[in-house]
Amino acid sequence: MTDTTPARSTPASVTVNGAVLPAWLFSREFGLLWQRYLDAGQEPDDPATRQKLMNDALLNAVENLLLVQHAAQTLPPPTPKESRAWRSSWLREAGGLEAALRRFNLQPTQREALDAIMEHDGLYHRLTVARRNLLPQSSPEQLRAFHQANPQLFQVPARARFMQVFRVEDDADPIAETTLLLQARDAYKKGLGLDRIAAQVGHPKPERPGQLYTSDRHSPDPDWQTVADAVFALAPGQISDVVRTRYGHHLFVLVDIEPESVPPFEQIEALVHSSWQMDQLETALGNLVEELRAQAEVLGLPGGA
Repeated sequence: MTDTTPARSTPASVTVNGAVLPAWLFSREFGLLWQRYLDAGQEPDDPATRQKLMNDALLNAVENLLLVQHAAQTLPPPTPKESRAWRSSWLREAGGLEAALRRFNLQPTQREALDAIMEHDGLYHRLTVARRNLLPQSSPEQLRAFHQANPQLFQVPARARFMQVFRVEDDADPIAETTLLLQARDAYKKGLGLDRIAAQVGHPKPERPGQLYTSDRHSPDPDWQTVADAVFALAPGQISDVVRTRYGHHLFVLVDIEPESVPPFEQIEALVHSSWQMDQLETALGNLVEELRAQAEVLGLPGGA
């Protein structure tokens, strides 16, 4: 239910079978697409990309609304107990009532609008559960074939193991800190043990010498990304240049890098089964959307999309 989009309203008046497409639904779909760009290290700020995102978000929102309308027409209504359980689960995932109101730019007096959003999401959830229950049983052969055909779904990223040789916290004299680290670096290259390096450079209490860490190649934390960039550029046994983060100044030695890999089917059979089910569900919902679009009256999409 992430809503990180800078867009807050639909760029056009779109109706789906006579129902106005909710602005919050478009905004949420736009935010999800926007976040995908950010996760890929891209900034979708040029006009052409932004327009494409808006058009794609509109189509996604229309498809979502079509599925929800279909669910409302074909599924039995939930029991009061099921409704209470769904509302509780939805609010818990949203971070509570106040957080949910802020997420959708609603005032405390607009509880009915929030109730409508929860009902919408509840219908979509119940439709996906109903469709998942209709999926055929998978065979071991199907799962193995899916595992082989989709290695990108199961790929484990490369991971570096590295040791912190020396660390000093920031103070008012970064030049002195850098000089100290360079001296420690030279001492390590000469073969001095970690216990002797501090004494050699006149710093009796370095922070966490010998501490082992692991890291993926990419990290959402800027400081850890700085560290990853440094250690992944090293050969095993090689010591880094001075690395500066908000935690201080560091020297690292790369121990090894475990290359990216796809685990054998036997190790991740449950994950493969879950991914296969998701793939089958997406296909089933996509086919249903095509059927619904062929019968629906959708007005207001740019270019009549």
